[in-house]
Amino acid sequence: MKDHDHLQMREAIIQIAGTTDLKILICHEDETQKIIGKDWILDKLPEDVKQKCVWLNRNWLTDEAVSIYKRSAGLISNEMHPPPIMCIAQGIPAIVCRWQEQSTKG
Repeated sequence: MKDHDHLQMREAIIQIAGTTDLKILICHEDETQKIIGKDWILDKLPEDVKQKCVWLNRNWLTDEAVSIYKRSAGLISNEMHPPPIMCIAQGIPAIVCRWQEQSTKG
């Protein structure tokens, strides 16, 4: 289900890249998601879209994340954890993508 579960995220990135001049940051919430962002999102994007993306391949602290989120146009996440909460607290829109197998916590 990995490809299926990340398809909507890739489609959103393609749409944003094609209709705006914004850079797109592909980042992770924790160490377990770092490689998922590269393998199932970044690597499967068209080459012209990849040129507008930045992949964060290192760990980062909350203060750095908040400072980036504060300057962003929005966030799309597969997790209902700190990233969307930090964005919403700063008045930045956040969308959480969910799939049935993720449980009811969303």
